[in-house]
Amino acid sequence: MFDRFDYSIRLGVRMSYAVRRNGFGLATVGVFTLILIGTVGRSAHGQNAFYAGIAYSQSTGKIGYTTRQARTEDEAQKLAAQSCGTPDAKTYIWGPDQWVAIAVVDGTIGTAGFGRGDTSDEAQRKALDECVKRARGEACRVAFCIHSQGMRPQALMSIARDPKLPPPTPKSGFFAAIAYSPSTGKIGSTSGKAKSKEEAQALALKNCGAKDAKAFMWGEQWIAIAVANDLKGVAGFAPGATREAAEQAALAQCKRYGHGAASKIALSLNAAGEPAAKDAKPQVAKSAPAANSKTPTAGKAPAVTPASVESPAAKSTPKK
Repeated sequence: MFDRFDYSIRLGVRMSYAVRRNGFGLATVGVFTLILIGTVGRSAHGQNAFYAGIAYSQSTGKIGYTTRQARTEDEAQKLAAQSCGTPDAKTYIWGPDQWVAIAVVDGTIGTAGFGRGDTSDEAQRKALDECVKRARGEACRVAFCIHSQGMRPQALMSIARDPKLPPPTPKSGFFAAIAYSPSTGKIGSTSGKAKSKEEAQALALKNCGAKDAKAFMWGEQWIAIAVANDLKGVAGFAPGATREAAEQAALAQCKRYGHGAASKIALSLNAAGEPAAKDAKPQVAKSAPAANSKTPTAGKAPAVTPASVESPAAKSTPKK
């Protein structure tokens, strides 16, 4: 780019000399030279800009990214998802010559916020703002932040847990899990038994017993499932440091996917097995047939909301 810029200056000087010999005004020459330099500079920047991208797996919490590789939006999305290395990985944020960041709810998996900006602070603040909207008072922290040129911030931001919330439930060393069948409404669960999320998922699926059952939620504290009263297959899931936090988040997600339909808590569990120490038996959530085929089902309900896919204009000088 510097070679092209220098060439533009030299070309402008030669044009200035030629115009003076022909008697034209110098002011006109100056304008011409600036326009030429600006055009060449933008062209070179567009060709050389790198895109940064961050991908996230809502089932595992893994983060993938790309920097100093991608030259287009599509390439950035593809490389970041590949870097994450999980089947459900999705690139939620990207941008050329910018900072990108992801913030997560501390101690939970599957809920995140994303941001980008001209500075690392701007990208982190935006990611935290988006994360806080879903955290319901729980602590949020920036898990990763990077510039398209590969630079990283000296420190990552965080937001403390709301002191007005009830004390969080201590982790017991057990995992709770909830499995759900959108076609039958059956619910399978486990608590107070599994020592890993994989074991908890397997037990919940076994207890559900439906062919299309899937483990939608698990955690080391409280987890909950809410179902829409009159929409078949629509459900919301959420973890939480307290029972109230998990239930409120599950209800909010269910109502969102049900387009405001009335919802209720079908089940909430503590990983330690309290108050139910035994695996819950499969439960059928009462619901009427779906109003139309376009209603989103629990199997397609994402736990995170993608950031805007509109890429802002590229900036020529990275800022820290």
